[in-house]
Amino acid sequence: MLATNIANSVGSLSPPNVVNVVAATGPAIVQDTTPASNTVYVTQTASFTAAFSGGVPMYLQWQQSPNGVSSWISVTGQVTGATGTNLNITPTVAGTNYYRLYASNAVGTASSTAAQLIVLPAPALPPPGTVQVAGDLIANLEPSDLTPGVTSWRNETTNANSVGNFTALGGGALNLLTLAFNYTYVNVLNVAGAGNNAVASALLTPSEINGGQPVSMEVWVNATGFGNQDTPLSYGVGGGSGAPSEERSLGYGTAGYGGFTADYGSADLGWSTTSVGWHYLVATYDGNAVILYQDGAANGSSSSPGALLTVQSYINVGSANGGTAPVGGANPMIGSIAAARIMSGVLSAAQVQSNYVAGVFGTVPTSLLPAPNLGSSYSGGVLTLSWPRGTLVSATSLSGPWTPVVGATSPYQVTPTLGAHMVFYRVRVP
Repeated sequence: MLATNIANSVGSLSPPNVVNVVAATGPAIVQDTTPASNTVYVTQTASFTAAFSGGVPMYLQWQQSPNGVSSWISVTGQVTGATGTNLNITPTVAGTNYYRLYASNAVGTASSTAAQLIVLPAPALPPPGTVQVAGDLIANLEPSDLTPGVTSWRNETTNANSVGNFTALGGGALNLLTLAFNYTYVNVLNVAGAGNNAVASALLTPSEINGGQPVSMEVWVNATGFGNQDTPLSYGVGGGSGAPSEERSLGYGTAGYGGFTADYGSADLGWSTTSVGWHYLVATYDGNAVILYQDGAANGSSSSPGALLTVQSYINVGSANGGTAPVGGANPMIGSIAAARIMSGVLSAAQVQSNYVAGVFGTVPTSLLPAPNLGSSYSGGVLTLSWPRGTLVSATSLSGPWTPVVGATSPYQVTPTLGAHMVFYRVRVP
């Protein structure tokens, strides 16, 4: 502290001016990088933390190096989760890198100790399981049909009571997102709490799942938050507290009356998912009782709904029909949807558990599936072929012989050569 006393022939200033001088300090580690090392599989998230003290303003930057000694580059602003004192990184390729937090201010610089991150290749996964079906398969939406730019979600069923393909309520291309799931990636319908991002069927529900008829409803969701009412799958018409049970809405939320219907009736079970992230949700109704399942296990039931009065409507994925008309977009879910199914029979507890184990990529028996589409596009001299399932085969004549294209996975690219022989392609399913 410095004190000054200023005086002249007239007098002096009192009290004296006081100036406090604080010494500036450079960055100093408060918490070194934690943990010191981490090992994850691709698509899994690794987290690191470090902290510094010192004079402000202080600039913090997370850095990456292939060896932990040199060639440090910034990942702040390039990696989602690299903010302030925390780093959350989700690697997409296997390998080893090192991470540290670099700090600087007007006085100096400092770095935390480098932490090692080992990223292992994805473990071998079993092939997708076979989905159990009860009754007629009315709607069957699979993630393999969600390719960038598509304007409809194909309904993979040959059943005569199919409700057709599903298109976005807001029109245009579907709002898609790619998410990690079990060490791999899956394309999903990204509803994100916006009704226009939800999709609806082209045709109305058949009589076999209207009125008081039985039904099973399944959906794979990735919840990123919870609203008052979140509706991943529904049909019928929503109403108020005095309305009859005209809607079958598989939903959840913070309001406390989710479950099977948004009509506040006896089928409301006060059910909600337990956490954000991936969940497999099921509701079954046998004409009298409702059973709810979450992640393969029973999560609630009601034996008192009795006969419902579900009216004919379009099926909505990602939202509900609101008011007194079958118009979707109400109560959109916060998050995304990878797969959804509606069938006219009642799944047993064992079948629900089996479908959960089959996973998000599980498929129904091929006898229930239509022939797969072989899509194609040509740009810049490259032909790109895409298909939802099956094996790509080729031949130099329409009469064959047809042989599998070795190593071909969707999408598959071919560069045609001028003057070469003609090649035909198609998809073969078991």
